[in-house]
Amino acid sequence: TSLDRWTRARQFRMLFGTSPSRFRTLRQLDHVRRLMSSGISLAEASVEVGFADQSHMPRRFKSAYGLTPAAWVSAIA
Repeated sequence: TSLDRWTRARQFRMLFGTSPSRFRTLRQLDHVRRLMSSGISLAEASVEVGFADQSHMPRRFKSAYGLTPAAWVSAIA
């Protein structure tokens, strides 16, 4: 497209209600939840989804869902 990245980001926010970066993070966290509910460990899920390290993912998870990943797994078990 002939649009600059700032215009694309504004249009994305208008369509999806969030920034492209936040959208990507939420999709990653959704994938982590699916992996953990199928029995994959927190460390393996973090690596498979593409978080920089294992400690980075739980911080993002808690900020998005209000629970730590371990508490979330306990709640669904």
